[in-house]
Amino acid sequence: MKNSEVKGIYIHVPFCTHICAYCDFCKILYNKDLADGYIKTTVNELDKINICVESIYIGGGSPSSLSCNQLENLLKSAKKLLKDNGEFCVELNPEDIDDYKIDLLLKYGINRVSFGVQTLKPSLLKILNRHHDEKMVEEVISKLSKKGINNINLDLMYGLPTQTKEDLLYDLNKYIEWGVPHISTYALLVEDHTFFKVRNIKALDDDEQAEHFDIICQILKENDFIHYEISNFAKKGHESKQNLIYWRDEKYIGVGPSASGYEVNYRYDTSKNISSYISNNINKE
Repeated sequence: MKNSEVKGIYIHVPFCTHICAYCDFCKILYNKDLADGYIKTTVNELDKINICVESIYIGGGSPSSLSCNQLENLLKSAKKLLKDNGEFCVELNPEDIDDYKIDLLLKYGINRVSFGVQTLKPSLLKILNRHHDEKMVEEVISKLSKKGINNINLDLMYGLPTQTKEDLLYDLNKYIEWGVPHISTYALLVEDHTFFKVRNIKALDDDEQAEHFDIICQILKENDFIHYEISNFAKKGHESKQNLIYWRDEKYIGVGPSASGYEVNYRYDTSKNISSYISNNINKE
């Protein structure tokens, strides 16, 4: 494959400080020893890549659950693979972020961040097992903006149990008030192997979800957001480069347990077993 064909790299971090009730992604509660092994393995994988790309996206799980040393090692290794003026994005949880981690983001050139906020209503956050609150989100956005990181995405979920149109409008209006240039929207799907599935918690019905999505589309259009991809809305010039790589069916490399990639006309997923991911790569050395 020509180096120019690979546009991006996705790196999956499978650790969280807590497990959200709806999440079916590859993740476990943070464990220092396992995370150390993951970082060693992933850095080794990144060091084998000999091209530079337009976009690097570090997702999870929650990359911000890593210790400062672990996060620094990952960012340092990944940064070497990014072209000048490339987009370097990392997913964060508001409750994991402190001034030192913000300084690390700046040191290694992170120029876009994405927060899995989902909602601001306390009762819904409790159902989702999210540990932030509205004040925390507002404060971390303010800190990042003052440091020069203004390219911020907030996730928004709709169709949540007991969620009303008023709840949704409140979240949308707050996101807009905070001036974030990108909003990703997701209808709740109750997946197997999640707390919601085990507890038989249901999403709102299809008609109610459709009404919620219509509200989202209307409000964001009125506020100059472009609906550039099925789930994503952005102010002009703030479309996610990584999202566009997927949308345009372009090539990208997947690194980390359960990461997806698309190279030489085939798609692949790496092992979802974190221990196997670490041991298999160690055995290759």
